[in-house]
Amino acid sequence: MNKVILKNEDVATIGVRGNRDRCRLILYPDVIVCCCLKTKLLQSPKYGILWFIPMIDLHWTAPLSPSNDDIYTGDELKSNLKSSYKELEKIPKSQAVISSRLSKAIRRQENEYNLAQSKLQLVLSNSPTTSSSRSSIRFVILFSSAYQLQDWTDSIDKTKQELVERSSTLLNPVNTHHQRLTDSLILKRLEFVKPNLQEHNPHDSSLMPKPSKTYSGTLHITIHSIHGSALFSPILQQQQKFPTLASTTKNNYQFYVAVEIDSYNTFYPYAQTAKQAMRQQESVEFKGEVFQVELEYSLAFRLLIYRFDTTIKNNTNNNTQRSQCIGKFHRNIETALHECDRDLNGILTIESPSSDLKLKISLKYSKREGTFKRTGSKRSLAVFGKSIEKLLSTPNGCIDGIPRIILKCIEMVDRDGLKETGIYRVCCVTSDLQKLRHQFDRNYHRGEEMLTEKNVHVAANLLKLFFRELPEPLFTSTLYTEFLNAIQLTDIDNQHVILLKTLESLHPDNRKILFYLLDHLIRVSQDSDINMMHLDNLAVVFGPTLMRPSKLIVNNYFFGSNQRLNAIGTNTPTDLDQMSSELQGSMYQCQVVLACLKLRRDGLLK
Repeated sequence: MNKVILKNEDVATIGVRGNRDRCRLILYPDVIVCCCLKTKLLQSPKYGILWFIPMIDLHWTAPLSPSNDDIYTGDELKSNLKSSYKELEKIPKSQAVISSRLSKAIRRQENEYNLAQSKLQLVLSNSPTTSSSRSSIRFVILFSSAYQLQDWTDSIDKTKQELVERSSTLLNPVNTHHQRLTDSLILKRLEFVKPNLQEHNPHDSSLMPKPSKTYSGTLHITIHSIHGSALFSPILQQQQKFPTLASTTKNNYQFYVAVEIDSYNTFYPYAQTAKQAMRQQESVEFKGEVFQVELEYSLAFRLLIYRFDTTIKNNTNNNTQRSQCIGKFHRNIETALHECDRDLNGILTIESPSSDLKLKISLKYSKREGTFKRTGSKRSLAVFGKSIEKLLSTPNGCIDGIPRIILKCIEMVDRDGLKETGIYRVCCVTSDLQKLRHQFDRNYHRGEEMLTEKNVHVAANLLKLFFRELPEPLFTSTLYTEFLNAIQLTDIDNQHVILLKTLESLHPDNRKILFYLLDHLIRVSQDSDINMMHLDNLAVVFGPTLMRPSKLIVNNYFFGSNQRLNAIGTNTPTDLDQMSSELQGSMYQCQVVLACLKLRRDGLLK
């Protein structure tokens, strides 16, 4: 009996009735098994079989479009997670039992949130997709990240290839291999599968894994280059099959790197480099592309290297073949930052297990500050750093009371970005964004022309940058305390009344721009089943951007409450007070924007 487990992970699946379930997917050398944990853990085996497919019969496809099943987006789940993380931060290290119990609850919430965010599909069947046999079966597995999906497809491909190579008799139709893989045999194998610690004994807090250090701030990721024979070795294999293409095939490929970062233990796509050709043998340079990523309780990042075939037309039938993942890396943020610090040049070299692929990057982390540098621009023609009042009074600076730059960016996102995964969350190359910003300040019309030449993520990031550099936040510093007082009210009806009243106090120009932006973000959220940007994610992106005031206001507002909580009897704020107030302020800012989005969506904010 084959007890070797090659891969074993909890995943999301779509059931027969279209509902989502969490199950355990196990890959053996000869079979892939989907099972679920039994309610009574004293039974043996502890898992029950949902289905299994012999590896020799297994076929898989990964549709490009995400799952469109109706599923709760996870807004409330994420809000609950935020509260739990904040509560965990306040618990003293001496209270280990309470901390462990809360950690256990957080893990359950993270699993539920991950289930809601899983959209990438892997379709497994026992026959080719073109087959219409009555005996064919088909199952859909869902993943939250491209890395996780790629990891499973790589393992399945490798396992099936090794199985075929080990025994050519498996290709014989009269082979009795299928008869040996019975339910009873699979159940015997499952006796050796141990549940997760939190599943096995949920009442024993001593078995709970200790929470790792998380990061909430800004991570600057610089992609330098990729090297190795893996860049072209698959191409050489093709050249052996098609010798006539040997002189041109290598030049038909470009390469790019995609970045995924976790938030609340769920990974999201955050950035992607421009496609670059191989200028030197076994080397691709990315000209030091820098991405500025806002972290939110993040632990790790993932990098995927893709090879892009420029000869294949972009259509439904062939698009799946255009980009092929040739390498993937997973790194802990804390460890990677230390490795960068130890290098004299601040460069981290990540190498594949087979040493055929190397990726060079740099990382720089800065803590989340309590304020943006909201300083006004002295240039008369400037667009960035100019107050709303001055911008609206500039000739041709607005259209129907909306600054032109806001209008143009939103028009571009409405036209090209509503179906883009991670719109407003995915960052663009920092240098490209700054060049476009300076062009708008020098020559507005040329800036608009350059914007039309960029991809939609540049427009989305430019809009965020505009609001971030306003000398006065859109919600205004004057009303900041009132907004935060309102959002902390536990009575929801009273909270809505106070928020609506405070919004009425906004200057009419600010209110008109805010409503225009909220309407746009609501349109974006309506395609959240595709772009993964539901209202909560959008509020996280735009909360500090629209609300964060001067540091003076944040300090004055929060230090008093922190001192009361700590009861330290001193009026001097500590570094811990400063950090706590900044994180707490950021959380409240996101909650205010989320509440406004929901009020506008429900027709209560007019």
